[in-house]
Amino acid sequence: MNWIKKQNAGTWIMLGSVVLALVALIIYIVNSTTGELAGSEMDMIPIWLTIVSMALLLILFGAGKKLNHWIATIVMFAIVVMLTMCIVLLSFGREAVATNLFIPGMATPGQISCVTVAIVCAAFYVLSIIALIIASFIGNGEKKAA
Repeated sequence: MNWIKKQNAGTWIMLGSVVLALVALIIYIVNSTTGELAGSEMDMIPIWLTIVSMALLLILFGAGKKLNHWIATIVMFAIVVMLTMCIVLLSFGREAVATNLFIPGMATPGQISCVTVAIVCAAFYVLSIIALIIASFIGNGEKKAA
């Protein structure tokens, strides 16, 4: 319990980034396996990138100040790149569905909901990235003694 009280805001924001990435991962899997994309093959790269990102964030969370500052910075940058790649791959996978939205009379309710859920998924990835960037500026580890 004492270890939990000693953590600073950056550490908890980093943990929030893990939760946001997990929510985005769940939404991605649901969006890829139901509705308009139910019969298509799911791209596994965003799933693995998200899992690796969350694992690295949990390692950073557990390591705290024990990890070298430069290594932590490089790992955080790599996590931001991986989560950004998830957004890019998400949008590439939904391109065929989204193109029908711009042609009058071609959009079906299933396509509209698929694109809407994909936008929500991308928003959670973006929120996870923003939380990670904020946490990187605050720093992680234990609070400094006054």
